[in-house]
Amino acid sequence: MGETSVLTTLVFILAAALFVVAVSQKLKILAVVGFMLTGVFLGPSGIGLVKSDETISLLADVGVMMLLFVIGLDFSLRAVTAARRSFFLGGGLQVGLTAGIVTAIFIALGFRPGEAVIVGFIAANSATAVLAKILADRGEMDSPHGQSVLAITLFNDLIAVPVIALIPLLAGRTAGSTGVIAKFGWSLAAITAVFFLFRAAVPRLLEGIVRTRIRELFVLSSLLLCLGMALISGALGLSMAFGAFLAGLIVADSPYSFQMAADILPLKDVFISLFFISIGLLLDIRIFSRAMGIAVAMAAGVLILKTLINLVVLKILKLSPRGAVLGALGLAQIGEFAFVLAGAARAHGFL
Repeated sequence: MGETSVLTTLVFILAAALFVVAVSQKLKILAVVGFMLTGVFLGPSGIGLVKSDETISLLADVGVMMLLFVIGLDFSLRAVTAARRSFFLGGGLQVGLTAGIVTAIFIALGFRPGEAVIVGFIAANSATAVLAKILADRGEMDSPHGQSVLAITLFNDLIAVPVIALIPLLAGRTAGSTGVIAKFGWSLAAITAVFFLFRAAVPRLLEGIVRTRIRELFVLSSLLLCLGMALISGALGLSMAFGAFLAGLIVADSPYSFQMAADILPLKDVFISLFFISIGLLLDIRIFSRAMGIAVAMAAGVLILKTLINLVVLKILKLSPRGAVLGALGLAQIGEFAFVLAGAARAHGFL
């Protein structure tokens, strides 16, 4: 019965995704927006045909991993080195300014300092998954503003890990914080060692697989590398999406990166569609309707504040006026890691 329920859910979602892509193309609407609205329509707050369950969340997580794997394939270590100014300076300024200003605002509103700091980091986070999809749809992944904003969102994703380690410290649990920070340091050292070990071994392994001329073997090895590195990262206490990104970096400079991206692209698109629909499934219309005034005001405030901050940051990075405006608007949203931060904060008595 459970298997039939899961299959029914997937049929509804894939049918809806097929319809949304076709309609979005006709109306020239971004498919990302259509997928989210589809999730709202099909979910518990809409007609209730699809339940937001663990299976959908799992498939959505796989979609995010595969998206970051492909981003890692495109965003090679050479590209990271070339974009280090955007990554460190741009990302540091964007996170620091946004978190600092939002923290000050929430302290003035009467929130505890620890809560205000967490809300500040939640507001600062911008979604790599959403922005990468939009840039890909617009053909702007390789544009100057596209490379800059992706570097900034990747900094956002990486900074989320130490922020989670900081939450027990903000909760006043010093001993626990020391243990968490020590574990984080060990995890980072371990994943770095695994990264360099795989980076030396994987290209040679892929070369042997290519020589067999069995395409299915190459596709399976791509999936194994992506999900395996994600699993290792998750086991070490780090983000699984971060591990998938590292897997992409491992083969980014090899001759097989383009073929791997081409083979995994169709699967990635299917799973990432599930991710955006699952975001729509999470929305509870009843709660939203009761708090609509506050929600709209906070959403508008975040969009305006982050757009202004992003404009300043991207001008410091010397982007063109058009590129700065497009990048500032793209970075104005709040990313999926905000849910991770909020969950960790709630577990320690915040929010």
